[in-house]
Amino acid sequence: MSNTQESLKLSGKARYNLNARFIKAHRKAFFELPAARQQEEANIIWKRVKKDVAEVERLIAEWTVKANARKAKESIAAFFAKSKTSSDNTSLHQPSSSSEFPTPAQQSSTLSQNVLESELSGDELPKLTITKKLVDFRRKTTRDCVPVKIVRPQNDLMKEHIDGHFASAAIKHLRDLASMMGQECVFFMSQDDKARIPLGISAANKQSRIVMHMQYRVKLPDHDWVIAERHKLIPSVYAACEFTKDGEVGYSGPTFVCIRSGKHDKSESRTHLRDLKECLKLQSFEKSAMTSEGNVKPIWIFSVDGGPDENPRFKKTLMAYFQIFKENDVDLLVVATHAPGQSAFNPVERRMAPLSHDLAGLILPYNTFGSHLDKNGKTVDLDREKKNFEAAGQALAEVWSSLIIGDHPVLATWVSPDEEKPLLELPKQKWIVDHVSFGQYLLQFRKCLNKICCRPYKTNIRKILKDGFLPGPIPFSLSSKGPKINANGRFLNLATRLAFSKLQPENMIFDQFCPSIANSIQDRTCSNCAFYFSSKSLLSDHNKAKICVKSNNEPEILDDVIVLLDRINIELHEIVDENANVLGLSDGLPILQSDDPYRIQFEDLDSGI
Repeated sequence: MSNTQESLKLSGKARYNLNARFIKAHRKAFFELPAARQQEEANIIWKRVKKDVAEVERLIAEWTVKANARKAKESIAAFFAKSKTSSDNTSLHQPSSSSEFPTPAQQSSTLSQNVLESELSGDELPKLTITKKLVDFRRKTTRDCVPVKIVRPQNDLMKEHIDGHFASAAIKHLRDLASMMGQECVFFMSQDDKARIPLGISAANKQSRIVMHMQYRVKLPDHDWVIAERHKLIPSVYAACEFTKDGEVGYSGPTFVCIRSGKHDKSESRTHLRDLKECLKLQSFEKSAMTSEGNVKPIWIFSVDGGPDENPRFKKTLMAYFQIFKENDVDLLVVATHAPGQSAFNPVERRMAPLSHDLAGLILPYNTFGSHLDKNGKTVDLDREKKNFEAAGQALAEVWSSLIIGDHPVLATWVSPDEEKPLLELPKQKWIVDHVSFGQYLLQFRKCLNKICCRPYKTNIRKILKDGFLPGPIPFSLSSKGPKINANGRFLNLATRLAFSKLQPENMIFDQFCPSIANSIQDRTCSNCAFYFSSKSLLSDHNKAKICVKSNNEPEILDDVIVLLDRINIELHEIVDENANVLGLSDGLPILQSDDPYRIQFEDLDSGI
């Protein structure tokens, strides 16, 4: 066995071939051994061959990755030429082509045939077959051992944010609340603005396959130069999310798209307020927004993108949804958004793909009524420009209105920039303290229990949620004493969160465990009443109102009178008849006679009537 001992000292590049030569030279002596000894020698040879093949595989793969792709063929040939001179007992030869490598399987074919013809046991027979497969695998990987593949890059990389888990937990709590209250109570809406669509060039950035007539093929321009500045359309998408058969909030439902001019109009809180009012008038949204009795559902949940036109922290968003809350008399209204960089989880994003697909092969005209631009791309006729934008918007609305997404219709409409937008009103600071809960990614409105201010609740949500507000997410972990609050723990579902409500700190705010504002909570909290705001601007307005510090001479009933006045202005149609003059109220407050039943003037309390 001197040759075998010598082979162990050689490099792994030549050991396998040496073993093959040794077996070939001693095959006659091998089969003259007793059957038991043949089995033992076969096992020794098998282990040695397997180890040598693996070593050669590793060295070739490691070398090939580092080699230059252009010189791979010559380098592999040099590799085997070098191994030929490393030992006098090596019989490796240089390959004649890039696909012909040394074949140790051929050199050991005599061994394989003799062993198969021998009387070895069935346990060793599969091993010799596997050995041949390993050799064949080596031949294949030697030709293509670099782990590469031709694939298309995907633009689905999302940014990580420190508040990602916190914001997602809040959204999941809302979905859990919707499942608890049921389809008859909850209206779930998701909204966002789609990417602006250019005029005069390809409407879609990426083209997809479409059904095309072979005699009238669609040909798109080979450039993407814009026609003129701001010649784009703004589609605002509103997606109602209906409940599944399991009672959970789904992702399918009717879709409403409002298309506006990107040059003469903009997307803001007032436009979203106008669009939401239009949604309630649509027949396709009746099942989502109305109860079986035809009334507006008492709980509304909005999932928004978080942009500057709909961020829950901004004052204009507060003003817009305050108007929706008061006009529709809902028990709870919540506006929520995901953390920055995670807007892809917004349910409305699932409606964007079908809408984008219908833009393939589409070019929206910009000169339907003639060009309104000069040779430099400057507008020379403003009225004609507005007409051209309207024609393009109506063409896009016609395309999208014929689309069906998940067995639900899509309704798209053009909104003129000259249409009057609703006015926004900031609620009084005392009303905000009694009815609003702020959060970094959440804005909540709920009724108070003052009958002078709000109507009675339509649901029993106050028995489920403390104070009628959705509680903030809390991370929990398990210990030897049971569950405890742990900043490194995990957020639980809403049912478990409510069960552990007694473990939460006193006077806890919604953003108590929001990582990004842990050091800003004190700066956003009123020092007098300890009310938390989502921005310093809102806190500044609260401090200017000075509702926390009352004068000793200020009557206690004044606040209730002010609240009553606000409610009368909103609900007067239920207090008096339109054709009757108001002479007095049951509360005893004197009222002057007025020709306009929707305008009430209070008389001086000292004068009487």
